[in-house]
Amino acid sequence: MGLLNKIKKDNEIGTWFIDPLRYVLANKKPIWTFTSLLLATVAFFLLLAISIALYATNELSLFLTVIVSFSSGIVLFLCISASQGYVIKVIRSASSEETELPQFELFSTWATLISDGISMLLISLIYTAVPLILAGILFFSSFPLNKFISIFLEESWELNQTGASVDFLVNAFLALMLISLIISIFSYYVTPAPILVYANEGQFKLAFSWKKISSILFNYVYFIRSLQVLAVILIAAVITAIVGAIPIFGWILSIIIGVIASLMV
Repeated sequence: MGLLNKIKKDNEIGTWFIDPLRYVLANKKPIWTFTSLLLATVAFFLLLAISIALYATNELSLFLTVIVSFSSGIVLFLCISASQGYVIKVIRSASSEETELPQFELFSTWATLISDGISMLLISLIYTAVPLILAGILFFSSFPLNKFISIFLEESWELNQTGASVDFLVNAFLALMLISLIISIFSYYVTPAPILVYANEGQFKLAFSWKKISSILFNYVYFIRSLQVLAVILIAAVITAIVGAIPIFGWILSIIIGVIASLMV
C-alpha cells in the first residue's frame, strides 16, 4: 500500500516530526480554512446546546427551539463531515507523496468532502460501537445491573458499605478501568487502519476487509508510526497547554497549533 511505503521511507530519525510539519506549513491556506470550519463547528454546537437550555428554562418557545436546533444540528453535521472529509483528502495526498497540504476547496468539492466525511464517521462509529457493546455485555454479565441498583437503593446504604458490597463495587470499578483502557488502546491503534484502507482504496466495504486491515495492523512500520503519532500528540498537548495559559492571544494560537498538530498526525 502506498501509504505504508511512504511512512516506511520516512522512518529515519527526525523525519517523523520535521517532515510532517514542513508538509503542513508548506501550504498555509488550508490551515486557516480548516480552523474556520472547526470554529464554525463549535459555534453551531453551542447554538444547539443554548437553544435546548433556553427551552428547558422556558425562555424559548418549542417552535423556535425546534427550528434553531434542527437548522444548527444540520449545519453542525455538515461541518463535521466536511472536516473529516478533508482528513481523508490529506491521507490520500500523503499517500501519493505530495509535498504540501491539498487545497481545501470547501465550496467546489463540498459533496465529495461530505461523502468522504460521512464514510469516515461511519467507519469510526462501527469500529467503536462493536467493542463497546461487547465490553458492556461482558461487564454486566460479571457485574449485574440489579446488584448495583440493590446496593444504591438500600435505605441503610451507608451501613451496607462493608464486606461484599464494598468488594463488589471495588471489583466493578477496577474492571471498568481495565475495559476502558483496552477500548482506548483499541480505538487508538486499530480504528485508524480501516480509515487508511478506505482513504487509499476509495471503497467503503474494503474498510471491513480483514485481509486489507491486517496487512496494516501487523506491519511493524504501522506500529512504530503509531508510537511516533503518540509522541506528536503529547508534544502538541504540552505546547498547547503552555501557550493556552496566555489570555486571548494564547487561546487563539493554541487552536491553530492544535489544528496543525492534527493535520500532522
